[in-house]
Amino acid sequence: MNFTKWSVKQPISIIMIMCFVLIMGGVSFSNLKTELMPNISPPVVAVMTSYPGAGPEEVERTLTEPLEGMLGTASGIKTLESRSSQGSSLIIIQYDWETDIAEKRNETAALLEQVSLPDDALDPVVLKFDPTMMPLMTFSVSNGQQLDELQESVEDDLIPSLLSVEGVADITVAGSRDEEILVSLDPHKLEDFNLTQQSVTQFIRSQHITFPGGTVEDDGRSLNLRVLSEIDSIKKLEDTPVSLHNGLVLLKDIGTISKVQTDKMVSAYQDGKESLLLEIKKEGDANSALVAKDLREILAEYEEDGFAFSVSLDQGEAIDKSVSNVTKALLYGALFAIVVILLFLKSIRATLIIGVAIPFSVVSTFVLMYFTDLSLNIMSLGGLALGIGMLVDNAIVVIENIYRHLRSGKQKHTAAINGTLEISGAVTASMLTTLSVFLPIVFVGGMIGDLFKELAITVVFSLLSSWAVALTVVPSLATLMLKEKKKNTERNRWYENILRYSLRHRLATLFGAFVLFLFSFLLIPSVGTEFMPQQDEGSFVIDIETPHGSTTETTYKTVQEVQGILDDLKEVDRYTSTIGSTDAIRSSASGTSYNHASITVNLIPDEKRSLSTRDVLQEIDQQISFSDNTSITLTETNSMSALSGDGNTIDILLSGKDSDHLSHVSKELSRSIEENIDSVTEVISSEEESKPEIQFLINRENAFKHGASPVAIGTFINEMVKGQHVFTMSENGEDWKVHVKTLDVRSDLSSLGNTEMTTSLGRVPLSELGTFKEGNGPVLITRQNGERVISLKAHYENGDMGSLIRLIDDEIEAFIDENDTGHVSIDISGGAETMKDSFQKLTLALVLAIVFVYMVMASVFQSLSQPLIIMASLPFALIGVVYGLFLSGYAFGITAFIGIIILVGIVVNNAIVFIDYFNTLSREKELPIHEALMEAGTTRLRPIVMTALTTMLGLLPLALGTGEGAQMQAPMGIAVIGGLLTSTLLTLVVIPVMISLLGSAKNVRKTVKAVLKKLKEEDTLK
Repeated sequence: MNFTKWSVKQPISIIMIMCFVLIMGGVSFSNLKTELMPNISPPVVAVMTSYPGAGPEEVERTLTEPLEGMLGTASGIKTLESRSSQGSSLIIIQYDWETDIAEKRNETAALLEQVSLPDDALDPVVLKFDPTMMPLMTFSVSNGQQLDELQESVEDDLIPSLLSVEGVADITVAGSRDEEILVSLDPHKLEDFNLTQQSVTQFIRSQHITFPGGTVEDDGRSLNLRVLSEIDSIKKLEDTPVSLHNGLVLLKDIGTISKVQTDKMVSAYQDGKESLLLEIKKEGDANSALVAKDLREILAEYEEDGFAFSVSLDQGEAIDKSVSNVTKALLYGALFAIVVILLFLKSIRATLIIGVAIPFSVVSTFVLMYFTDLSLNIMSLGGLALGIGMLVDNAIVVIENIYRHLRSGKQKHTAAINGTLEISGAVTASMLTTLSVFLPIVFVGGMIGDLFKELAITVVFSLLSSWAVALTVVPSLATLMLKEKKKNTERNRWYENILRYSLRHRLATLFGAFVLFLFSFLLIPSVGTEFMPQQDEGSFVIDIETPHGSTTETTYKTVQEVQGILDDLKEVDRYTSTIGSTDAIRSSASGTSYNHASITVNLIPDEKRSLSTRDVLQEIDQQISFSDNTSITLTETNSMSALSGDGNTIDILLSGKDSDHLSHVSKELSRSIEENIDSVTEVISSEEESKPEIQFLINRENAFKHGASPVAIGTFINEMVKGQHVFTMSENGEDWKVHVKTLDVRSDLSSLGNTEMTTSLGRVPLSELGTFKEGNGPVLITRQNGERVISLKAHYENGDMGSLIRLIDDEIEAFIDENDTGHVSIDISGGAETMKDSFQKLTLALVLAIVFVYMVMASVFQSLSQPLIIMASLPFALIGVVYGLFLSGYAFGITAFIGIIILVGIVVNNAIVFIDYFNTLSREKELPIHEALMEAGTTRLRPIVMTALTTMLGLLPLALGTGEGAQMQAPMGIAVIGGLLTSTLLTLVVIPVMISLLGSAKNVRKTVKAVLKKLKEEDTLK
């Protein structure tokens, strides 16, 4: 069945089908989720284990090493990294990207059950890394009340309202204080009554029990018996007996019992006052944009009641801005395409037909997106924006050919059918070649495959829709809307003259094209390479690290100085400050505590400020001046930083078994890079200076004499300093933790030293078992694949990532040649490593795209030589890519690389349209080669120029990269526009010249064969 003929003869059916698709598209669009980026779940499993009170070295020995040994037996592990810090072990296992991570989490949980850990260590927790771990919204809240009253209002009122929003999974509060019941023991009274903290704790526990007593019989009934002795009030706790020393001794006789607030792990500040920091996470399948919108509405209601919110992170707002910018690019692109059609065809009716084809193709794409579970994000919408110019290419070629048939005097139905069928082969071939380049992108795998898969699939859907529209809807509407034309034999004389001149000077034309290609190659070093373009989303983070051992108050003084600088900057909209870490994983990974503060800064919208985010960072950096013991790091943040790493930074990883030698090599390498590479401004090492600590050195001989083991001494000191959790008391429906501590022990070492420890041989003062001294201990111990590692971050200016990687690689090689690095290995890691891996995969995708395009064209033209001629237009596209990136200032990254792959399928379309008609003229109408080339060129000039212009102008808004979140796709748009521009201009003259040369070569071969044949015949006659 010929669908083109059917659509022309059944226009009402076509209109009904269009209405059905439009309705389906509207419903599908309303149900599509809106996200910032595609759902990318890295193949990573993390295991976090807490060991309260243990130092980094003890954590490494007792937790990390046994866990590494067991977890390392799992299959498919790419890297196994561990971080041991104060009281915490974090192990991060990275697998190959294609690994089923759910299966690996189950395997990890099973392996953990086989590991024996210290009794005081908490059970390991298996964590997953996916987008749902990232908070959807983070904000600080205050209402003019004291922190205690604010906390009560937030917990009892605000949080329940926020949790009622559909899609909200969890809300965490930082900066709040929990309450507990504290039993403060008087050390002198303990001594008077011959008691210890440990014995008192045992007495209290023995008084609070629920014990099974078995089964008893009563009046013919069989009943369970329970033995109860519950403490459910402070009064009962105070009256708990703890000794019979000279009479009954109650707990209140040796200490005080009160409800107190626990120490805060995190402090949050808003406008210089203590506040609470809330982090909201969404459910995995929830619509981020809708959930964030509902949350903002609730916050607005509470603002009317006197609450003040400072939002430091709002993914919904970022999604709305990014999606809005890409949507604008899509709409402007469609408008530009329609204007081009109107200018060339000079027909409002033909323009309306194309104008219908664009939205219909887009709406059809929404239907396919919905049924394949894609979301609206900057990649899928970027695919639509990328394809908006290509959407009309097929329709333009068809409508222009129908128009040409109408001008030749044919009736509307005949012109619509003949014009469409005549060009359908070229249209189908063009569509298939374009689609074939996206197949390698979909199957490239890894992070790049997941990132660009939705873009590729969206373009494929939109092009399939536009192809179907071009061969059915366009001819059907053409019979209804276009008018029959008078014969018109108008030809484009200027192009005819250029083409005639080129065919007369074939070698000179090819030489000129080669020179342009050569000059573009000379510019490549000036363009440079990068992983991803930097996005200015108007936010950054200031990390402050004061000397180890600093209190919250000391750190906050430094924070206030930085806040003063921020207050003087008109570009700053709002900021939120925190002391401590709100993220348990980050705290475990970095070993941060009260000496670490973070200020999250949001700038005013980019259209209202003259400075970029990077300019603001430089201005702040110039004003900040602190002592050498305080570290300040400024980091620009954006939606892609988690994938691409810190901007303008090269990560270097050193690993080895000898930690001292590793430290020496890292320091020497840091100094060498800073001194020898001008672009590098500083090198920051992950190796931190040791922090001050109090050490208790056990006298093992004395300890043995008194019957005290080192483990028992350590447990005793831990219990005395931290106190002991006794039980959880339930009072009036509320649960209260009961904690026992001895006064003065924590703040007075002499008091701790005089504390008596009960051993198997009696009691002995702690001071007789060892001595206290001040020393230094490590902050964080990092290992990878069983070896100690140190990472270096080389920050650079005035250069691109690719150039810096080469410079640092050369410096590392020279350093290894000149120094004794021993068994220390040195490798480039982080974003630089990811860039290298991504470029390798995209290179393979590019090669496959070229092969697939050739195979499609060879099948369509049934020729092995003509596709090679068409492929000759590909090098000319690189000319425009290089010049475009060079003039725009963008480096060559993965988005520009994707643009080149897309170009492979686009630039050949012009040559396909040309050669398809040339074959018709030379084979079917048997015109001479020169005449056929002239006729094909002048006839196909207008559709070639129109399709090229609509694609380029359709991509222009995307290439300009205006607005927050739009910079990532700009290099891709620039690459496609530049490549298509140069390839179109050169295709119009170079392809005919190459066909002419190939035809001449064939004629020469035929002539030679004829002469040889004649000579052979003459020899035979003789």
